[in-house]
Amino acid sequence: MVRDQRSIDPWEARQARPRWGRRLFFVAALVGLGVFFSRDSIRSWLDDGVRCGWTVQGDLVLDRDVLGCDHHGVRLAPFAKLDCAGHEIRGREGGASGYGVRLDGVEQADVRNCRISGFSRGVRIRGGGQNGVIANEVSGNGYGIEVAGETDGGRSEGHRISGNRVLGSTRDGIHIGAGTARTVIEENTILDSGEEGLVIESCRKCEAIGNTIAGSSAAAIDLKNSISGRYLRNSVRGSLVKIRGQSERNLFEDNELVESGYVFAATKPDGEMVGVPTLNRVVGGSVRDSKVCFRFRGASDNVVVDVQVSGCRLRQDDAAGGVESFGNEMSGVDVVPPPPGAAS
Repeated sequence: MVRDQRSIDPWEARQARPRWGRRLFFVAALVGLGVFFSRDSIRSWLDDGVRCGWTVQGDLVLDRDVLGCDHHGVRLAPFAKLDCAGHEIRGREGGASGYGVRLDGVEQADVRNCRISGFSRGVRIRGGGQNGVIANEVSGNGYGIEVAGETDGGRSEGHRISGNRVLGSTRDGIHIGAGTARTVIEENTILDSGEEGLVIESCRKCEAIGNTIAGSSAAAIDLKNSISGRYLRNSVRGSLVKIRGQSERNLFEDNELVESGYVFAATKPDGEMVGVPTLNRVVGGSVRDSKVCFRFRGASDNVVVDVQVSGCRLRQDDAAGGVESFGNEMSGVDVVPPPPGAAS
């Protein structure tokens, strides 16, 4: 039978053809738009840029901020050098995230020129040796910078924490934990810590040199059970310098304390023997505008030499932990009278 071609409308014939070509075109267009608008995020995963949770290998200069880290910021591999060039690594508000930069059991790694905020620990060194935390601004974290030694990461030794600004930590500004040795904390500014400014605990031959510490809610410097350290040319305002427990043979030289004073105090941890600070030396420097310049609480055989004091009672001796103070000597102390008209 012959079909009558005139009975089929050309427009209807075109409409009846399969529409797969147009569908594929629209799908391709949508994919293209998605790629266009997300190209920056895709590029950040494909190139060498740092992102939350990443591990830095080798030498890297950061070229962007790393923001909104829900858990952690970045790790450093052994021998890695991270220079943030002023860029930010940021966790959640209120310091709810984990760590900003972590050096876990590594050696000779450095982090510098970073702005780190919003973490439980801004920078954490865990074990390892000869790592550097240099010229960073660490603000609004729980602990600003923490060094841990008695961990699975092993002994922590030979680190350098230098030239950092540690601001507004809700707990300690810089915390050097037990099991650390030969670590230098120098030329840092530690302001407005919610607890201690600088804590050094069970550290052998550690040094704090040229730091500025002010606005700590608890002690400015809290030295506990530490041996043979040097604490030189630090400027402290508004909180005490405490030498506690079995701290022995430490040197405090040319420190300037304002609205502050030294406290040497025996401590008795639960179930343990009393730790007595002994054979420590304070040489030079000054103490002024405090209730008491030097307090000895269950401490023995400590020496104070050539310190200038003003605006405070020179010394107070008490027992602590059932231990009497004895043998603490002071010589060459220059007691400067208050200026005329000053409140007594």
